[in-house]
Order: sequence, then structure tokens, then C-alpha cells
Amino acid sequence: MDCSVILLNYNTKDYLERCMRSVYRHTSAISFDVWAVDNASQDGSAAMVKEKFPQAHLIANQENLFVAKGFNVGIRASSGRYVFIGDADLEFTDNFLAKMVEYMDKNPRVAVLGCPFYYPNGDFFSKCYSRDHSFLFSLLNFTFLGKFFRETLRKLTYNFEYGEWDRKSSRAVEIVDTAVLFRREALDQAGLYDEKFYLYAIQNDICLRLRQYGWEIYYLYEGHLAHAQHQSINKANWKHISTLYRKDMAHYFYKRFGWLASMTIMLLLHITRYLVYIAAALGLFKPKKNIAFGTP
Repeated sequence: MDCSVILLNYNTKDYLERCMRSVYRHTSAISFDVWAVDNASQDGSAAMVKEKFPQAHLIANQENLFVAKGFNVGIRASSGRYVFIGDADLEFTDNFLAKMVEYMDKNPRVAVLGCPFYYPNGDFFSKCYSRDHSFLFSLLNFTFLGKFFRETLRKLTYNFEYGEWDRKSSRAVEIVDTAVLFRREALDQAGLYDEKFYLYAIQNDICLRLRQYGWEIYYLYEGHLAHAQHQSINKANWKHISTLYRKDMAHYFYKRFGWLASMTIMLLLHITRYLVYIAAALGLFKPKKNIAFGTP
């Protein structure tokens, strides 16, 4: 089997159906199978897969395992030489999956391959992919200290986001996210997703581990996927999602920088949260939606 396609779903039945139809319609020239991993959806997603896609594999979890555990269930159950990881709100186009497999076959040191995205309205998603967090960037980006060192934060953000790159050319990167093609051999060596993560920073962590083992990370601009983005998240409680985000980032900072640095960033982040809430309550300003602070 060339490729196993792992699609993670939580209460996005209609998107999952469109995604699965697009995989079968727009993929040829390689052998592949599709695994729908459903995280205990309440919208009939699992029943839809059984009825409309009998050729696919369905894993119906009895509880919401979130992202890291959910994807790992599919990876362990599948057997493809490559493993495509994606959410149910994607749509495949123009045999792009086969192009990704072809690139990986020709470049045996590449462990994971990312790709461009377009929103359903046709806009190009130009902010995808970034570098690893540095301690200073994390400290300024997630806390009130960034207000005092605006120019430093601007330069660090430009570097973090590959500000000089428009995402319309292929290149090596440090992190790929959202929908990626893994080489199973590389996962066997570096390990699967860290299941202490819920939703966020899982790609940051696994891409760093792969690079530490000497593997390469690459972005391929030779096609694209469509991505409706955040369809499951949009249906969830924002405060709960914000709490999970902070837990994930604390675990990532701990693995990346150690316990003291992680505690420093998270303590200052929480202080910043309370300052934002107090200022908003006093009518001093209207805060923007921010997942780290939990402001709606």
C-alpha cells in the first residue's frame, strides 16, 4: 500500500463526506486506503461513513480522543508506506496526493511533506508554516512584555513566520501543519504524536523530533488542497478550547525549553490574561479574539 489517508472527524459530517468523495475522485496512479477516525461525533458521521463509503475503514471512538490520540489510532491501524494526516474539512484536488507520494519517493530523506491551502472562497492561505518557537519570541508573543519591546517582537515574528516567503515556491521548512504526508519509516524511528497534547503544538513537537533524528521537512508547491479550517473548533466551547490551548503550549514549552522557562512564560501569560480582563472590564479597550487569553 502506497498511502494510508487518515481523516480525523468531530461533528463535521457534511465536510467529512465531501472530503472523502474528493479523495476517491481526485486520487489515482497510487494504491491508497482511507481511514475515517471519528471522535464520538453526535451528528451521525460514523453512520454516514458506513452507508456511503463501504470501501473505507471506519474507526468509531467511544469518546473524543482529541487530535494527537485520534490520529495515532489511525496511524497504528493503517499500513501504508506513507501516512497522510488531515482534518475532515479538507478537499483534495488534481491528484495532488499522488504528486506528494511521487516527491517522497524521489527524496528519501524527507520525513514529512506539507502543501499549500486555499480557502473555499479561493483565497490563498499565506500564513501556513513557521519556524520553531524561540524562548524570546514565546516570552514576548504570549505576554505583556511584547508591548514594551514591539520592534523586537516584530522582527522575531517576521523570522518566525518566514516573512520573506510568500508560500508560492517549494522549500525546506522547520514545521509543516494541518495536512501532511508522513514517511512511516521516519515515524517508526522518531515516534508518533505525543499523546499528552490535546489539539495544539503537536506538529511543532513531532517535526522537531524528526529533525533531531536527521530527517528533513519540506513544503511542496506543486498543487494544493482546499481547507474550510476550524470547523470542529468553531462548534466547541471557546473557553474550553482556550484552556486546552494553554495546556498544550505549557507542555510544548516544557519539552522545548525546560520546566523553569515554561513556568516563566505561562505565569506571565496568566498575568497578562488577568490584566486584559481587568482593562476590558474597566472599558479601557475592547480586546481582540485571542485563543491564548480566552477573549472572545
